Amino acid sequence: MSRILDISEWQVPTTIDYQKVAQGLDLVIVRVQYGSNYIDKYYQTHIREFKKYGIPVAVYAWVRGVNRIDMEQEANDFYQRAKEFAPCFWWLDVEEQSMTDMREGCSAYLQKLKALGAKRVGIYIAHHLYKKFNLNVAEADGIWIPHYGMNDGTPNSQPEFSCDLHQYTSVGKLSGYSGHLDLNRLLGSRNIEWFTNTAKGNNSLPNQEAASKISVGDQVSVQSFATYYATGESIPDWVKNSSYKVIEIRQKKQSNSDYQYLMSSINSWVLEQDIKVEGTSQKGNVYVVQNGDNLWSIAEKVYGVGADYPKLKAKNGLTSDIIQPNQHINY
Repeated sequence: MSRILDISEWQVPTTIDYQKVAQGLDLVIVRVQYGSNYIDKYYQTHIREFKKYGIPVAVYAWVRGVNRIDMEQEANDFYQRAKEFAPCFWWLDVEEQSMTDMREGCSAYLQKLKALGAKRVGIYIAHHLYKKFNLNVAEADGIWIPHYGMNDGTPNSQPEFSCDLHQYTSVGKLSGYSGHLDLNRLLGSRNIEWFTNTAKGNNSLPNQEAASKISVGDQVSVQSFATYYATGESIPDWVKNSSYKVIEIRQKKQSNSDYQYLMSSINSWVLEQDIKVEGTSQKGNVYVVQNGDNLWSIAEKVYGVGADYPKLKAKNGLTSDIIQPNQHINY
């Protein structure tokens, strides 16, 4: 699961250890303004600090235009304030009704940004306003929706509407900052490179198992010498030398590892170099979850009967029906 942070002046730079927070991040999205007249106090500091540690930086602006002309002015102000930093993605933050026809206004805003030179522009839409605003999502390069579920810092819900980024909590935690953070994950078919502008196209993972020596379902332990999770948090002593089942795999180069593994029970990503295999599963076949899949539809594909989805849950140790794109499912 890609780790994406969005941040604003509510996170004061003097309280942030940027180097620690940056560890394990794939992307940070920084607020630049709240309408035209309010400039985020720390956006330049946030951008410079994360760029210093090699994190791709996107930007967002809260939309408050009261008519089409005002929307275009906001877009211009947003662009002029952020262009020097060459952000990899631009986001409209749509969380309030500032004009009667928000569809028209947001379209004008987006088109103005594009005309000014922004290459990729997406829309963040408040979940409860998605239907009411009826924005033209087809003209956006990405859709980002908040939906918190239990809001306990983990992704345990899924938006009702199709999106590329899912803001899953407002109380997330990362090493290097003691307060709450907004954390996000990818939920569509596009990979992280689309949003960091480091590769072109869709680049979805193929529907096959990653070429890893460790498989989903294998029993592994965390080595006693392990120090940090892939996301940067310290690994506590009680986690080490205990056995866990691998529930998801991602290929990502970090330190001396080519792969990272999501562990059952602790629900944390551990680097390949810090893992010892205790026992292998009967591999059988592996299905990689695609955008729009659910357990019923996967069971129909692999078993021929959707009602057999409990077999998938049992075989993979799933305690809920929530699955994510690119998750590996044994069958």
